[in-house]
Amino acid sequence: MIKFIYYHLLYLFNKKWLFLLGIVVLSCSLLFSYLSGGFETEVERLLQTSNNLIEYEEEAFLIINLLLSVWIIGASKEIFSFEEPHVVLINKTKYLKTKIIAYWLYYLFVGILIYGIYQIILVSFYSLRPFNYLFIFNLLINISITHLAVILLSGNNKNILLSMVFIIVFLLLNGLNTTEFWFNEIIFFFFPLQNLKHSSFGYLHCLVFIITTYYLAFYKHFSFST
Repeated sequence: MIKFIYYHLLYLFNKKWLFLLGIVVLSCSLLFSYLSGGFETEVERLLQTSNNLIEYEEEAFLIINLLLSVWIIGASKEIFSFEEPHVVLINKTKYLKTKIIAYWLYYLFVGILIYGIYQIILVSFYSLRPFNYLFIFNLLINISITHLAVILLSGNNKNILLSMVFIIVFLLLNGLNTTEFWFNEIIFFFFPLQNLKHSSFGYLHCLVFIITTYYLAFYKHFSFST
């Protein structure tokens, strides 16, 4: 199975990847510099360090999640193409499982890369700060949840309108994450997107959700392909 995952990763990290990498690094560097107050004078930045750091962390977390959700929605459209010639050589069970895992690893790598840019900008303007492990940990959970939810709900559909609906839903859920409503717990029990706090229902709940969604997505598309 590992060699099939490796095969899919080779397809993802093609020449187009270098072009996308350049755009991501440049755009994220400029965006995070702006959010961190990098375009302000050094005196203004030092006087508002505490406020800037809190706002920078919250805004960066939201933007990284939105950016990755758009990336995942766009890239996941190509996951279930059964017209590829090598599908004949790889049985469809292995093809589906390994491709879902390969894309998941790919998105995690992109997420860690963007997080690295965030940290570099943070250190550049505010020197070393206590490491917030919840940022990267919850970010990776959100990547996993979004990836599997997109696969489960969209499948082979390449409709742009559907992608826009996913983005709007993601924005609404992130908005709810920052507010206090009585039905929040119900929503996030069934779709446990994380914010910068500890998981409301615990990380075991997130793990169970991810595993369940993975198998639901696999069996849904396996039945469609047979």
